[in-house]
Amino acid sequence: MTINVDRPCGTFDRNYFQALEIFRTPLRKALLLGLILLLYASAFLLNDYILSILIVILAFSVGMTGLQIITGYAGQISLGHAAFMGVGMYTVAVLQEHLGFNFWMALPLAGLVPMLIGMLFGLPAVRIKGLYLAFASLAAHFVIVYAISNWRSVTNGTDGMYLHRPETILGVNFLMDKYYYLLVLTVTIVMIYLAKNLTRTKLGRAFVAVRDNDIAAEVMGINISFTKVLAFGIGCFYAGIAGALSGGYYEYVNVE
Repeated sequence: MTINVDRPCGTFDRNYFQALEIFRTPLRKALLLGLILLLYASAFLLNDYILSILIVILAFSVGMTGLQIITGYAGQISLGHAAFMGVGMYTVAVLQEHLGFNFWMALPLAGLVPMLIGMLFGLPAVRIKGLYLAFASLAAHFVIVYAISNWRSVTNGTDGMYLHRPETILGVNFLMDKYYYLLVLTVTIVMIYLAKNLTRTKLGRAFVAVRDNDIAAEVMGINISFTKVLAFGIGCFYAGIAGALSGGYYEYVNVE
């Protein structure tokens, strides 16, 4: 039985569809809608300097949402999250430079490549936990940085690489900061919405069960190894998308 402690006082579930709602009261729904409209209107109300700050905040919000899935919901410590954001940045740069991909084609792969690498480095979580897992995740950071710095034929080493934003599509020029801000804002809203709903699924409840007591979770039939590794994979997918969005704004990436 799940109890929603965030429910407004006096609000009760009267049917299944009410129980599925994230925002239960008209006031909360109106505030959410107002916030979203304000964020979209900001593209035409604020100057480029403030928009540049908001773009970085939104992109990093996607990355932190991934860390929330790994650590907050699944209870797995990850100290190498920034490196997986870097993998997302370099994925876009490498695909554009060597294979001629455009930004739209490279964006999904910017999430999938860090996801696969994250699942590989998440394998130690099957056997270790706590401080030892923190060391293992920190090792991932240094391994990735070393690989990027020394694989010069692909990543150009410490000199860095250039990225290219999506250009004009249907009359919208994403080279302009206000339109790129709208793109990043839309992706951020979608990713946060998906993450919120993920935690309400069977897999999300498995994450919480593993976090609270992995032995009890295993007794209940949850595949502990699969759940932990998948948590790392999903979290690193978010990190990769965040890296691609922030790297696309700066149009340049290096190991620093």
